Amino acid sequence: MAKIDTLCVIGGGHGAHAMAADLARKGYKVRMCESPEFAANIKQVIDTKQIKLTGIREGLVNLDVVTTNFAEAVAGADIIFIVVPAFAHQKVFNNLVSFLEEGQLIVFPPGNLSSLTAYNTLKKIGREQEVIIAETCTLPYGARRIKDGHVHIFVDAVANPLAAMPSKRTSELIDSVKSIYPA
Repeated sequence: MAKIDTLCVIGGGHGAHAMAADLARKGYKVRMCESPEFAANIKQVIDTKQIKLTGIREGLVNLDVVTTNFAEAVAGADIIFIVVPAFAHQKVFNNLVSFLEEGQLIVFPPGNLSSLTAYNTLKKIGREQEVIIAETCTLPYGARRIKDGHVHIFVDAVANPLAAMPSKRTSELIDSVKSIYPA
């Protein structure tokens, strides 16, 4: 994969706020997207395109795009992180699968076998070779959303195994993601 530049974070809770803010703080172009039915969860972020970060990192960060439109959020993204509760993984993936582009990486942190179900969805439509599907064991942070637009990160994960589906693509995936998340 070429240089990682644009990242998409799907979700509006603790983990999504933390991930979007931290990745923007690291200098990536970050798009945050919440499902339309949960737009109220990120209304302030939609209005300001900013997240206040406190805890082990501090600052007010600017996001590139904040939307409830999956097509807009994933277009041109190098990596798409689906940071929603595991019971919603498949629903969210089904909502964005038609917008995925060849070469994109899709990561479920944490996965809870979501990489398998997403891969099977792609296989049914003949697109399983176009993108890499992956999952981690946990979120990269211990964090709490204080309110819409404000997240407090308490701790970073020190080890967070990552694997691709199918597993033969794991080394390719790790080479692409390790500069973002060394753990």
